[in-house]
Amino acid sequence: MQIENQAGCVKNMFDEQQISGLLKLFSSKKLVDTGGNGGGTKTVGIHQKAPLFPLFEKTFMTPLRNYFNEDLKLVFAMYADCRIPFDIHDDCQEHIEQKLPGKPWLSCLVPLSVDNDVDKTHYASTVVFNETEHTVEKDNNCVHLYEEKFSHVTIDRLKGVTIKEEYNWHRGDLVWWYSPLMHTSCHFKKFKSKQMLVCHTYIL
Repeated sequence: MQIENQAGCVKNMFDEQQISGLLKLFSSKKLVDTGGNGGGTKTVGIHQKAPLFPLFEKTFMTPLRNYFNEDLKLVFAMYADCRIPFDIHDDCQEHIEQKLPGKPWLSCLVPLSVDNDVDKTHYASTVVFNETEHTVEKDNNCVHLYEEKFSHVTIDRLKGVTIKEEYNWHRGDLVWWYSPLMHTSCHFKKFKSKQMLVCHTYIL
């Protein structure tokens, strides 16, 4: 499957039994709140040296590798309870900071709930852009969507991106994208928080 410069959504990648197992893993006292990068976001993370990594590899990384037919390596994964949306960004920084080999490759998230209510999951969405940077102004950019979707985003960043795809959330789906691609969420005008599993990978 082509991953470079692409994005997509795998419907019903994880069933309720699998989700329950992953939530149990991320609730373990062996993991700690990593604080996250966005104000108000609680994240509990795991990486290759974490004591629970073998279990995460079996329950999450193996299905991921099998679906994409890629030898994906974990940069990090986390459970996130996000209360303030992130600005437009890519997913390469953690790979750089950990001084990992290879290159950032595939990022993904599994929607779980909105306002801790599974019936509201569809209120949220993830937007992936065509660009790997936002510094050059583009024709057909996203400034006109500021009030409708992106009131949390820096205007100058909206000038430098064009939408590849918007993925409306559904619990258990796998929303994925090429890690260097710019992306963000819709703003939080219809809700106060969203819950998800997030995973960043690399290849050698």
